[in-house]
Amino acid sequence: MPETDDLRAKGRRKTLFGGVIYDENKDKWDCKIADISESGAKVKSAAPLKAGSFVDFRINKYKDLRRAEVIWVKDGTIGLRFLVELKKSSQEMSRFFEIIND
Repeated sequence: MPETDDLRAKGRRKTLFGGVIYDENKDKWDCKIADISESGAKVKSAAPLKAGSFVDFRINKYKDLRRAEVIWVKDGTIGLRFLVELKKSSQEMSRFFEIIND
């Protein structure tokens, strides 16, 4: 998906966070979170995923685990859409959103 084709409803912020993807077979894949928003993330990983599959996705720094749908995959980069959005008001994520909104 070319960078110019940004169809997201919510803005994303670049990050340097690490994460983990658990695929449908419960295999574990490390990832780097390139950018993130309340509704999804772009990650870099060697996980052999396909668009339309579902994963469990963890943001290591915040120990946040959530279900996500794989929207697109291209050259080791994966677009995820969270089934339950991150909430700025939750105790766990309020500090995170303070950081990315600075």
